[in-house]
Amino acid sequence: MKKLFLTLALILFPSFALAQCTGVFPANTLCGNLSGSPAPPAAFPSGGGALGPGSSTINDIAVWNNTFGTLLKDVPFVTICGANIFTTSLVGCVPASGGGTTTFLRADGTFNVPPYPVTSTFGRSGAVVATNGDYNASQITYTPQGTGGVATTIAAELNRTIWANDYGAVCNGSTDDHIAFQNAINQGQTAGLPVKFAGNCAITTALSITKSIDFSGVGPPLDSSLLPPGTIDAIDIVSTGQGFPVFLHDFGITYSTVPTSTSAISVNAASGSNTWSRFWNLTINGAFTGINYINAAYWVLRDSYINATAVTNSVGVAVADVVSPDGGDSTMYSNLIQPGPGGIGVKWISSGGLRFNNNKILGNTMAAGLQYNLTAGASTGDIFIIGNSIEGFQSNGTAIAFQRSGTTGVLNNILIANNQIAGPQFCVLHPTDANGSWTNMMTVIGNICQLNATASGVGVNIDSAAGVVVSNNIFNSGVASDVPVQIGVSSGVATSCVSGPNPRIGTFAASAVNSCTVITPN
Repeated sequence: MKKLFLTLALILFPSFALAQCTGVFPANTLCGNLSGSPAPPAAFPSGGGALGPGSSTINDIAVWNNTFGTLLKDVPFVTICGANIFTTSLVGCVPASGGGTTTFLRADGTFNVPPYPVTSTFGRSGAVVATNGDYNASQITYTPQGTGGVATTIAAELNRTIWANDYGAVCNGSTDDHIAFQNAINQGQTAGLPVKFAGNCAITTALSITKSIDFSGVGPPLDSSLLPPGTIDAIDIVSTGQGFPVFLHDFGITYSTVPTSTSAISVNAASGSNTWSRFWNLTINGAFTGINYINAAYWVLRDSYINATAVTNSVGVAVADVVSPDGGDSTMYSNLIQPGPGGIGVKWISSGGLRFNNNKILGNTMAAGLQYNLTAGASTGDIFIIGNSIEGFQSNGTAIAFQRSGTTGVLNNILIANNQIAGPQFCVLHPTDANGSWTNMMTVIGNICQLNATASGVGVNIDSAAGVVVSNNIFNSGVASDVPVQIGVSSGVATSCVSGPNPRIGTFAASAVNSCTVITPN
Protein backbone atom coordinates (compact mmCIF):
# COMPACT_ATOMS: atom_id res chain seq x y z
CA MET A 1 0.00 0.00 0.00
CA LYS A 2 2.85 2.43 0.85
CA LYS A 3 4.50 1.74 -2.48
CA LEU A 4 1.22 2.44 -4.30
CA PHE A 5 0.86 5.86 -2.60
CA LEU A 6 4.49 6.70 -3.33
CA THR A 7 4.08 5.80 -7.01
CA LEU A 8 0.96 8.00 -7.28
CA ALA A 9 2.72 10.89 -5.54
CA LEU A 10 5.69 10.71 -7.96
CA ILE A 11 3.34 10.67 -10.96
CA LEU A 12 1.22 13.57 -9.75
CA PHE A 13 3.98 15.62 -8.16
CA PRO A 14 7.27 15.12 -9.95
CA SER A 15 8.98 17.51 -7.58
CA PHE A 16 8.74 14.79 -4.91
CA ALA A 17 11.45 13.00 -6.76
CA LEU A 18 13.86 15.74 -5.74
CA ALA A 19 12.99 15.39 -2.05
CA GLN A 20 16.42 13.99 -1.11
CA CYS A 21 17.18 16.85 1.35
CA THR A 22 20.20 17.83 -0.78
CA GLY A 23 20.69 20.37 -3.51
CA VAL A 24 18.43 23.31 -4.34
CA PHE A 25 14.73 22.77 -3.52
CA PRO A 26 11.84 23.90 -5.67
CA ALA A 27 9.09 25.83 -3.93
CA ASN A 28 6.88 23.93 -1.46
CA THR A 29 9.11 20.84 -1.38
CA LEU A 30 8.46 18.12 1.19
CA CYS A 31 11.73 16.64 2.35
CA GLY A 32 12.02 13.40 4.26
CA ASN A 33 10.36 10.01 4.37
CA LEU A 34 7.99 8.01 6.52
CA SER A 35 10.53 5.74 8.08
CA GLY A 36 13.45 7.94 9.03
CA SER A 37 14.69 11.48 9.48
CA PRO A 38 15.79 13.74 6.65
CA ALA A 39 19.50 14.28 6.20
CA PRO A 40 20.97 17.79 6.40
CA PRO A 41 20.99 19.55 3.06
CA ALA A 42 24.19 19.87 1.15
CA ALA A 43 26.13 23.08 1.21
CA PHE A 44 24.86 25.75 -1.12
CA PRO A 45 26.70 28.51 -2.92
CA SER A 46 27.13 31.65 -0.89
CA GLY A 47 24.61 34.40 -1.55
CA GLY A 48 21.67 32.09 -2.22
CA GLY A 49 20.19 28.67 -1.92
CA ALA A 50 18.23 26.87 0.74
CA LEU A 51 18.87 26.50 4.42
CA GLY A 52 18.10 23.19 6.07
CA PRO A 53 17.98 21.60 9.51
CA GLY A 54 21.04 21.82 11.66
CA SER A 55 21.22 18.07 12.27
CA SER A 56 19.63 14.85 11.19
CA THR A 57 17.98 14.19 14.60
CA ILE A 58 14.61 15.61 13.68
CA ASN A 59 11.16 14.20 13.16
CA ASP A 60 9.81 12.35 10.17
CA ILE A 61 8.83 15.18 7.83
CA ALA A 62 10.24 18.66 7.39
CA VAL A 63 8.18 21.30 5.57
CA TRP A 64 10.12 23.89 3.58
CA ASN A 65 8.89 27.22 2.41
CA ASN A 66 9.51 28.75 -1.06
CA THR A 67 12.76 28.74 -2.96
CA PHE A 68 14.84 29.97 -0.05
CA GLY A 69 14.19 26.66 1.67
CA THR A 70 13.60 28.15 5.14
CA LEU A 71 12.53 25.39 7.53
CA LEU A 72 9.17 26.10 9.13
CA LYS A 73 9.05 23.32 11.68
CA ASP A 74 10.00 19.69 11.98
CA VAL A 75 6.95 17.93 13.38
CA PRO A 76 5.53 14.38 13.51
CA PHE A 77 2.74 15.57 11.20
CA VAL A 78 2.72 17.72 8.11
CA THR A 79 2.37 21.45 8.81
CA ILE A 80 1.36 23.73 5.96
CA CYS A 81 2.30 27.39 6.07
CA GLY A 82 2.30 30.11 3.46
CA ALA A 83 4.90 32.73 2.66
CA ASN A 84 6.28 35.45 4.94
CA ILE A 85 6.46 33.34 8.05
CA PHE A 86 7.91 34.91 11.22
CA THR A 87 7.36 38.39 9.91
CA THR A 88 4.98 40.95 11.34
CA SER A 89 2.20 39.88 9.00
CA LEU A 90 2.32 36.11 9.69
CA VAL A 91 0.09 35.48 6.71
CA GLY A 92 -1.33 31.98 6.80
CA CYS A 93 0.79 30.82 9.76
CA VAL A 94 -0.32 29.46 13.14
CA PRO A 95 2.68 29.11 15.47
CA ALA A 96 2.39 27.46 18.86
CA SER A 97 3.20 30.71 20.66
CA GLY A 98 4.73 34.10 20.06
CA GLY A 99 4.20 35.75 16.72
CA GLY A 100 3.57 39.21 15.36
CA THR A 101 0.97 41.88 15.94
CA THR A 102 -1.98 40.66 13.89
CA THR A 103 -4.69 39.02 15.97
CA PHE A 104 -4.82 35.24 15.49
CA LEU A 105 -5.45 32.04 17.40
CA ARG A 106 -2.28 30.18 18.34
CA ALA A 107 -1.91 26.42 18.24
CA ASP A 108 -1.98 26.37 22.08
CA GLY A 109 -5.51 27.81 22.07
CA THR A 110 -4.65 31.40 23.07
CA PHE A 111 -4.83 34.66 21.14
CA ASN A 112 -1.66 36.65 20.55
CA VAL A 113 -3.81 39.76 21.15
CA PRO A 114 -7.38 39.52 22.56
CA PRO A 115 -9.70 40.07 19.61
CA TYR A 116 -11.91 42.39 21.70
CA PRO A 117 -10.34 44.28 24.61
CA VAL A 118 -12.25 43.56 27.78
CA THR A 119 -11.38 46.58 29.81
CA SER A 120 -14.60 48.49 30.41
CA THR A 121 -15.91 51.12 32.80
CA PHE A 122 -19.38 51.06 31.21
CA GLY A 123 -19.30 54.85 30.99
CA ARG A 124 -19.53 55.30 34.78
CA SER A 125 -17.50 57.83 36.72
CA GLY A 126 -15.39 56.11 39.36
CA ALA A 127 -16.03 52.56 38.16
CA VAL A 128 -13.16 50.12 38.56
CA VAL A 129 -11.71 48.83 35.26
CA ALA A 130 -12.41 45.13 34.89
CA THR A 131 -11.25 42.58 32.31
CA ASN A 132 -13.35 39.67 31.14
CA GLY A 133 -10.59 37.68 29.45
CA ASP A 134 -11.15 37.65 25.72
CA TYR A 135 -14.37 39.39 24.70
CA ASN A 136 -15.88 42.83 25.10
CA ALA A 137 -19.42 42.63 26.52
CA SER A 138 -20.62 45.03 23.84
CA GLN A 139 -19.75 42.40 21.19
CA ILE A 140 -21.84 39.61 22.76
CA THR A 141 -25.55 39.63 22.00
CA TYR A 142 -28.47 37.55 23.13
CA THR A 143 -32.20 37.50 22.50
CA PRO A 144 -34.58 36.95 25.45
CA GLN A 145 -36.71 33.85 25.14
CA GLY A 146 -40.39 34.06 24.35
CA THR A 147 -42.54 36.10 22.03
CA GLY A 148 -41.39 39.66 21.56
CA GLY A 149 -37.84 39.17 22.85
CA VAL A 150 -35.56 41.84 21.40
CA ALA A 151 -31.86 41.23 20.86
CA THR A 152 -29.56 43.17 23.15
CA THR A 153 -25.95 43.00 24.32
CA ILE A 154 -24.40 41.88 27.57
CA ALA A 155 -23.00 45.39 28.00
CA ALA A 156 -26.48 46.90 27.75
CA GLU A 157 -27.76 44.43 30.32
CA LEU A 158 -24.91 45.16 32.74
CA ASN A 159 -25.41 48.89 32.34
CA ARG A 160 -28.96 48.66 33.71
CA THR A 161 -27.67 48.32 37.31
CA ILE A 162 -24.93 50.12 39.24
CA TRP A 163 -22.95 47.89 41.62
CA ALA A 164 -21.01 49.50 44.48
CA ASN A 165 -18.68 46.50 44.30
CA ASP A 166 -17.69 47.61 40.77
CA TYR A 167 -16.60 50.96 42.20
CA GLY A 168 -14.08 49.45 44.58
CA ALA A 169 -16.17 48.37 47.58
CA VAL A 170 -14.21 45.51 49.18
CA CYS A 171 -16.97 44.54 51.64
CA ASN A 172 -14.73 42.46 53.88
CA GLY A 173 -16.23 43.85 57.09
CA SER A 174 -13.29 46.11 57.98
CA THR A 175 -12.02 48.13 54.98
CA ASP A 176 -13.70 51.54 54.72
CA ASP A 177 -15.92 51.37 51.61
CA HIS A 178 -17.82 54.65 51.90
CA ILE A 179 -16.05 56.34 48.95
CA ALA A 180 -16.89 53.44 46.63
CA PHE A 181 -20.51 53.51 47.80
CA GLN A 182 -20.81 57.26 47.41
CA ASN A 183 -19.42 57.12 43.86
CA ALA A 184 -21.90 54.39 42.97
CA ILE A 185 -24.81 56.32 44.51
CA ASN A 186 -23.81 59.50 42.69
CA GLN A 187 -23.73 57.67 39.37
CA GLY A 188 -27.05 55.96 40.08
CA GLN A 189 -28.69 59.30 40.84
CA THR A 190 -27.19 60.89 37.72
CA ALA A 191 -28.12 58.05 35.37
CA GLY A 192 -31.43 57.18 37.02
CA LEU A 193 -30.32 53.58 37.57
CA PRO A 194 -30.70 51.27 40.59
CA VAL A 195 -27.68 50.81 42.87
CA LYS A 196 -26.94 47.44 44.48
CA PHE A 197 -24.25 45.90 46.64
CA ALA A 198 -23.25 42.53 48.03
CA GLY A 199 -21.31 41.71 51.20
CA ASN A 200 -20.80 43.23 54.64
CA CYS A 201 -19.35 46.66 54.02
CA ALA A 202 -17.77 48.97 56.60
CA ILE A 203 -18.30 52.73 56.23
CA THR A 204 -16.89 55.59 58.32
CA THR A 205 -18.88 58.42 56.75
CA ALA A 206 -22.64 58.61 56.23
CA LEU A 207 -23.78 57.89 52.68
CA SER A 208 -25.55 60.90 51.15
CA ILE A 209 -28.61 60.57 48.94
CA THR A 210 -29.81 63.81 47.35
CA LYS A 211 -32.09 62.57 44.57
CA SER A 212 -34.54 59.75 43.91
CA ILE A 213 -32.84 56.37 43.92
CA ASP A 214 -33.42 52.63 44.19
CA PHE A 215 -30.75 51.37 46.62
CA SER A 216 -30.60 47.72 47.71
CA GLY A 217 -28.57 44.71 48.68
CA VAL A 218 -29.02 41.16 47.47
CA GLY A 219 -30.89 38.32 49.13
CA PRO A 220 -31.27 38.20 52.92
CA PRO A 221 -30.43 41.58 54.51
CA LEU A 222 -27.60 40.18 56.65
CA ASP A 223 -25.83 39.01 53.46
CA SER A 224 -25.69 42.67 52.37
CA SER A 225 -25.05 45.00 55.29
CA LEU A 226 -23.56 48.39 56.01
CA LEU A 227 -21.37 48.48 59.13
CA PRO A 228 -21.07 52.04 60.51
CA PRO A 229 -19.59 53.07 63.87
CA GLY A 230 -21.93 54.48 66.51
CA THR A 231 -20.80 58.03 65.82
CA ILE A 232 -22.43 58.45 62.38
CA ASP A 233 -25.71 57.97 60.56
CA ALA A 234 -25.50 55.21 58.00
CA ILE A 235 -27.60 56.93 55.31
CA ASP A 236 -28.62 60.60 55.14
CA ILE A 237 -31.37 61.38 52.64
CA VAL A 238 -31.47 65.16 52.23
CA SER A 239 -33.05 67.52 49.74
CA THR A 240 -32.64 71.29 49.61
CA GLY A 241 -36.10 71.68 48.09
CA GLN A 242 -39.28 69.66 47.75
CA GLY A 243 -38.75 66.08 48.85
CA PHE A 244 -38.22 63.16 46.50
CA PRO A 245 -39.04 59.46 46.76
CA VAL A 246 -36.37 56.90 47.59
CA PHE A 247 -36.62 53.11 47.62
CA LEU A 248 -34.37 51.33 50.13
CA HIS A 249 -34.75 47.58 50.39
CA ASP A 250 -33.16 44.17 50.99
CA PHE A 251 -30.13 45.11 53.06
CA GLY A 252 -29.05 45.49 56.66
CA ILE A 253 -27.41 48.15 58.84
CA THR A 254 -25.49 46.89 61.86
CA TYR A 255 -23.68 49.28 64.20
CA SER A 256 -20.19 48.16 65.12
CA THR A 257 -20.24 50.23 68.35
CA VAL A 258 -23.10 51.32 70.61
CA PRO A 259 -24.52 54.65 69.38
CA THR A 260 -25.71 57.52 71.54
CA SER A 261 -27.70 59.77 69.21
CA THR A 262 -27.32 58.65 65.58
CA SER A 263 -29.94 57.34 63.14
CA ALA A 264 -29.41 54.38 60.84
CA ILE A 265 -31.50 56.13 58.17
CA SER A 266 -32.28 59.84 58.37
CA VAL A 267 -34.71 61.40 55.89
CA ASN A 268 -35.26 65.15 55.62
CA ALA A 269 -36.52 67.72 53.16
CA ALA A 270 -35.64 71.35 53.73
CA SER A 271 -38.94 72.55 52.29
CA GLY A 272 -42.07 70.58 51.57
CA SER A 273 -42.65 66.95 52.55
CA ASN A 274 -40.56 63.98 51.52
CA THR A 275 -43.21 61.92 49.76
CA TRP A 276 -43.76 58.40 48.44
CA SER A 277 -40.58 56.85 49.81
CA ARG A 278 -40.51 53.11 50.51
CA PHE A 279 -38.49 51.03 52.96
CA TRP A 280 -38.85 47.26 52.48
CA ASN A 281 -37.16 44.21 53.96
CA LEU A 282 -34.56 46.08 55.99
CA THR A 283 -32.72 44.81 59.06
CA ILE A 284 -31.37 47.49 61.42
CA ASN A 285 -29.36 46.40 64.45
CA GLY A 286 -28.10 48.52 67.33
CA ALA A 287 -29.18 51.99 66.12
CA PHE A 288 -30.19 54.72 68.55
CA THR A 289 -32.98 55.58 66.08
CA GLY A 290 -33.69 53.03 63.37
CA ILE A 291 -35.41 55.39 60.90
CA ASN A 292 -35.74 59.09 61.62
CA TYR A 293 -38.22 60.32 59.04
CA ILE A 294 -38.57 64.11 59.17
CA ASN A 295 -41.14 65.88 56.96
CA ALA A 296 -42.68 62.57 55.95
CA ALA A 297 -45.76 61.92 53.85
CA TYR A 298 -47.19 58.91 51.99
CA TRP A 299 -44.29 56.62 52.89
CA VAL A 300 -44.27 52.88 53.59
CA LEU A 301 -42.20 50.74 55.96
CA ARG A 302 -42.89 47.03 55.61
CA ASP A 303 -41.42 43.58 56.34
CA SER A 304 -38.50 45.05 58.28
CA TYR A 305 -36.72 44.29 61.56
CA ILE A 306 -35.42 47.05 63.83
CA ASN A 307 -33.58 45.75 66.89
CA ALA A 308 -32.09 48.03 69.56
CA THR A 309 -32.80 46.04 72.71
CA ALA A 310 -29.31 46.83 74.07
CA VAL A 311 -29.52 50.59 73.40
CA THR A 312 -31.01 52.62 76.26
CA ASN A 313 -33.75 55.12 75.30
CA SER A 314 -33.66 54.00 71.68
CA VAL A 315 -36.46 54.74 69.20
CA GLY A 316 -37.41 52.26 66.53
CA VAL A 317 -39.02 54.73 64.12
CA ALA A 318 -39.50 58.49 64.53
CA VAL A 319 -41.98 60.11 62.15
CA ALA A 320 -42.58 63.85 61.84
CA ASP A 321 -43.64 66.51 59.37
CA VAL A 322 -43.14 69.95 60.84
CA VAL A 323 -43.38 71.59 57.42
CA SER A 324 -46.82 70.15 56.62
CA PRO A 325 -48.37 68.44 59.69
CA ASP A 326 -51.24 67.12 57.58
CA GLY A 327 -49.14 66.35 54.53
CA GLY A 328 -50.27 62.79 53.83
CA ASP A 329 -50.95 59.39 55.40
CA SER A 330 -48.19 56.84 55.82
CA THR A 331 -48.19 53.08 56.42
CA MET A 332 -46.21 50.65 58.56
CA TYR A 333 -47.06 46.96 58.41
CA SER A 334 -45.55 43.52 59.05
CA ASN A 335 -42.54 44.90 60.93
CA LEU A 336 -40.79 43.75 64.11
CA ILE A 337 -39.55 46.64 66.26
CA GLN A 338 -37.55 46.08 69.46
CA PRO A 339 -36.55 49.21 71.43
CA GLY A 340 -34.24 49.10 74.44
CA PRO A 341 -34.74 50.07 78.10
CA GLY A 342 -36.73 53.28 78.39
CA GLY A 343 -37.17 53.35 74.62
CA ILE A 344 -40.13 53.90 72.29
CA GLY A 345 -41.23 51.65 69.45
CA VAL A 346 -42.73 54.35 67.19
CA LYS A 347 -42.74 58.07 67.93
CA TRP A 348 -45.13 60.13 65.78
CA ILE A 349 -45.09 63.94 65.67
CA SER A 350 -47.85 65.52 63.56
CA SER A 351 -47.03 63.70 60.34
CA GLY A 352 -50.40 63.31 58.71
CA GLY A 353 -52.21 60.03 59.23
CA LEU A 354 -50.46 56.80 60.17
CA ARG A 355 -51.72 53.30 59.48
CA PHE A 356 -49.94 50.96 61.87
CA ASN A 357 -51.13 47.46 60.98
CA ASN A 358 -50.02 43.89 61.79
CA ASN A 359 -46.75 44.83 63.46
CA LYS A 360 -44.95 43.47 66.49
CA ILE A 361 -43.40 45.80 69.09
CA LEU A 362 -41.42 43.78 71.59
CA GLY A 363 -39.59 46.05 73.99
CA ASN A 364 -36.90 45.46 76.54
CA THR A 365 -38.56 47.35 79.44
CA MET A 366 -39.56 50.10 77.02
CA ALA A 367 -41.40 53.25 78.10
CA ALA A 368 -43.97 53.28 75.28
CA GLY A 369 -44.98 51.17 72.33
CA LEU A 370 -46.61 53.92 70.25
CA GLN A 371 -46.36 57.58 71.25
CA TYR A 372 -48.37 60.24 69.41
CA ASN A 373 -47.37 63.87 69.96
CA LEU A 374 -49.49 66.62 68.40
CA THR A 375 -47.44 69.69 67.54
CA ALA A 376 -48.81 72.96 68.91
CA GLY A 377 -51.35 74.42 66.50
CA ALA A 378 -51.37 71.40 64.17
CA SER A 379 -54.58 69.97 62.75
CA THR A 380 -54.39 66.45 61.38
CA GLY A 381 -55.86 63.00 61.85
CA ASP A 382 -56.50 59.47 60.62
CA ILE A 383 -54.60 57.27 63.07
CA PHE A 384 -55.37 53.57 62.56
CA ILE A 385 -53.74 51.05 64.93
CA ILE A 386 -55.03 47.63 63.93
CA GLY A 387 -54.01 44.03 64.55
CA ASN A 388 -50.69 44.62 66.33
CA SER A 389 -48.93 42.89 69.22
CA ILE A 390 -47.34 45.27 71.76
CA GLU A 391 -45.47 44.02 74.84
CA GLY A 392 -42.31 44.30 76.93
CA PHE A 393 -42.76 47.40 79.14
CA GLN A 394 -41.40 49.07 82.20
CA SER A 395 -43.77 48.75 85.14
CA ASN A 396 -45.08 52.23 84.38
CA GLY A 397 -44.99 51.86 80.60
CA THR A 398 -47.77 52.80 78.17
CA ALA A 399 -48.74 50.83 75.10
CA ILE A 400 -50.46 53.62 73.13
CA ALA A 401 -50.04 57.19 74.39
CA PHE A 402 -51.40 60.53 73.13
CA GLN A 403 -50.18 63.98 74.16
CA ARG A 404 -50.23 67.55 72.86
CA SER A 405 -47.55 70.24 72.83
CA GLY A 406 -48.76 73.78 73.52
CA THR A 407 -52.34 74.91 74.01
CA THR A 408 -53.84 74.49 70.54
CA GLY A 409 -54.16 71.78 67.89
CA VAL A 410 -56.67 69.09 66.92
CA LEU A 411 -56.31 65.37 66.21
CA ASN A 412 -59.24 63.63 64.49
CA ASN A 413 -60.33 60.08 63.65
CA ILE A 414 -58.51 57.49 65.75
CA LEU A 415 -59.19 53.76 65.50
CA ILE A 416 -57.51 51.32 67.90
CA ALA A 417 -58.78 47.84 67.09
CA ASN A 418 -57.94 44.15 67.51
CA ASN A 419 -54.56 44.62 69.14
CA GLN A 420 -52.93 42.37 71.73
CA ILE A 421 -51.27 44.36 74.53
CA ALA A 422 -49.40 42.81 77.46
CA GLY A 423 -47.78 44.27 80.58
CA PRO A 424 -48.12 48.08 80.55
CA GLN A 425 -49.51 50.38 83.21
CA PHE A 426 -51.85 51.83 80.53
CA CYS A 427 -53.03 50.09 77.38
CA VAL A 428 -54.39 53.36 75.96
CA LEU A 429 -53.67 56.72 77.59
CA HIS A 430 -55.12 60.09 76.62
CA PRO A 431 -54.46 62.20 79.73
CA THR A 432 -56.17 65.32 80.98
CA ASP A 433 -55.30 68.49 79.09
CA ALA A 434 -55.81 71.69 81.04
CA ASN A 435 -56.62 73.53 77.80
CA GLY A 436 -59.62 71.38 77.00
CA SER A 437 -60.63 68.73 74.52
CA TRP A 438 -58.30 68.30 71.51
CA THR A 439 -59.06 64.81 70.16
CA ASN A 440 -62.23 64.00 68.22
CA MET A 441 -63.76 60.64 67.32
CA MET A 442 -61.73 57.91 69.04
CA THR A 443 -62.79 54.26 68.88
CA VAL A 444 -61.16 51.59 71.05
CA ILE A 445 -62.65 48.24 70.09
CA GLY A 446 -61.88 44.52 70.16
CA ASN A 447 -58.50 44.75 71.92
CA ILE A 448 -56.95 42.38 74.47
CA CYS A 449 -55.43 44.38 77.31
CA GLN A 450 -53.43 42.59 80.02
CA LEU A 451 -52.18 45.10 82.60
CA ASN A 452 -49.15 44.75 84.85
CA ALA A 453 -51.61 44.88 87.78
CA THR A 454 -50.31 47.87 89.71
CA ALA A 455 -52.80 49.88 91.75
CA SER A 456 -52.33 52.83 89.39
CA GLY A 457 -52.92 50.80 86.25
CA VAL A 458 -55.80 51.65 83.93
CA GLY A 459 -56.80 49.67 80.87
CA VAL A 460 -58.15 52.59 78.85
CA ASN A 461 -57.75 56.05 80.35
CA ILE A 462 -59.24 58.79 78.17
CA ASP A 463 -59.71 62.45 78.98
CA SER A 464 -59.99 65.73 77.04
CA ALA A 465 -61.56 63.98 74.05
CA ALA A 466 -64.89 64.15 72.29
CA GLY A 467 -66.79 61.35 70.58
CA VAL A 468 -65.37 58.25 72.27
CA VAL A 469 -66.38 54.59 71.95
CA VAL A 470 -64.75 51.92 74.16
CA SER A 471 -66.34 48.60 73.30
CA ASN A 472 -65.81 44.83 73.14
CA ASN A 473 -62.36 44.91 74.70
CA ILE A 474 -61.16 42.16 77.03
CA PHE A 475 -59.26 43.37 80.10
CA ASN A 476 -57.05 41.10 82.20
CA SER A 477 -55.95 42.35 85.63
CA GLY A 478 -52.81 40.21 85.79
CA VAL A 479 -51.72 38.10 88.75
CA ALA A 480 -50.49 40.65 91.32
CA SER A 481 -52.54 41.62 94.38
CA ASP A 482 -52.94 45.25 93.26
CA VAL A 483 -56.27 46.05 91.65
CA PRO A 484 -56.17 48.15 88.47
CA VAL A 485 -58.95 50.13 86.87
CA GLN A 486 -60.58 48.72 83.78
CA ILE A 487 -61.73 51.97 82.16
CA GLY A 488 -61.19 55.55 83.24
CA VAL A 489 -63.20 58.30 81.57
CA SER A 490 -63.38 61.56 83.52
CA SER A 491 -65.82 64.41 83.36
CA GLY A 492 -63.54 66.11 80.86
CA VAL A 493 -64.86 63.82 78.12
CA ALA A 494 -67.77 65.15 76.10
CA THR A 495 -71.15 63.53 76.55
CA SER A 496 -70.83 61.79 73.20
CA CYS A 497 -69.15 58.82 74.88
CA VAL A 498 -70.13 55.14 74.95
CA SER A 499 -68.48 52.47 77.12
CA GLY A 500 -69.15 48.75 76.90
CA PRO A 501 -69.77 45.97 76.79
CA ASN A 502 -66.18 45.19 77.89
CA PRO A 503 -65.65 41.81 79.57
CA ARG A 504 -62.94 41.54 82.22
CA ILE A 505 -60.80 38.76 83.69
CA GLY A 506 -59.73 39.16 87.31
CA THR A 507 -60.57 41.80 89.91
CA PHE A 508 -60.74 45.48 88.97
CA ALA A 509 -61.56 48.59 90.92
CA ALA A 510 -64.68 50.42 89.84
CA SER A 511 -64.35 52.02 86.43
CA ALA A 512 -64.76 55.77 86.24
CA VAL A 513 -66.97 56.43 83.25
CA ASN A 514 -68.69 59.58 84.49
CA SER A 515 -69.60 61.11 81.15
CA CYS A 516 -70.19 57.93 79.13
CA THR A 517 -73.26 55.98 78.25
CA VAL A 518 -72.49 52.60 79.81
CA ILE A 519 -73.48 49.30 78.27
CA THR A 520 -72.91 46.36 80.62
CA PRO A 521 -70.91 44.31 81.31
CA ASN A 522 -68.18 46.78 82.19
